[in-house]
Parts: sequence; C-alpha cells; structure tokens
Amino acid sequence: MHQAVAIIARRQEPIQVSDDIKRASVRDLINAFAFYTLHPTGKLRVDWCSTWNFQEFRRWFRKCLATKMEREKPPKGRKHSAEYQSDLRWDANQIADYTQRRIRHTGCHGLLRTLGMRLRYPHINRQTED
Repeated sequence: MHQAVAIIARRQEPIQVSDDIKRASVRDLINAFAFYTLHPTGKLRVDWCSTWNFQEFRRWFRKCLATKMEREKPPKGRKHSAEYQSDLRWDANQIADYTQRRIRHTGCHGLLRTLGMRLRYPHINRQTED
C-alpha cells in the first residue's frame, strides 16, 4: 500500500479509474482513496472527458455499493413466502398424482391450494365421482 501511495504522489497526471463498477478493480478503488487522502481537493480522470472530485467519487461508490447490496437481498413478496412455496409443492404433487400416477380423489373439492393452480386445473381441483 505504501508503494502505491508513493507512486500516486509522484505522478503529475490523475490516475485512471473506471466509471463502471464491473470494470473497476479493487486496486483502482484503493488507489483512488489513496489519491484523495494525499490530495483532498484533487480530481480523478474517469474517462477521456470527465473528472471527479472526492464528493462525486464517493457518491458513485456508494451508489454502486447500494446496487450490489440490493442485488444480494432475498426477493420479497407473497409468492416468495415459505407458506406459498409449500402450497405450490402440494399442488404439484396433487397434479402429478392425477396426471402421472392416475390417483383420483373422487368427490373431493378444493384439492389445490393456490389460486393460479385452481384456475389452471379446475378439473383436478373439483374431482367429481365418475
């Protein structure tokens, strides 16, 4: 780290930092923070036409970090709940019993638990006596 700081301090031109988090390496980010430590009012060249001061760099870094953290969160919503997934597995087993194993539950109504499966397979949901 001390070598990188020394190299940055000797350079006359700003270091290059990629403007896309996928292309910026960890070394680029460390170099950028080291540069701003040495030169608090300095500017980094981001691409051929723009430069960033420390506040702009920090805003970009926090936005990219928040995007990454948001991507890692588990999905929210009714269909991702454990109860719904359990009901969906139940429905899949009932449909497999009816179509593949030919198991009939004659006289039973409301076999399927999820609304989507009830609408898609009404003949399995309400099995009448044959």
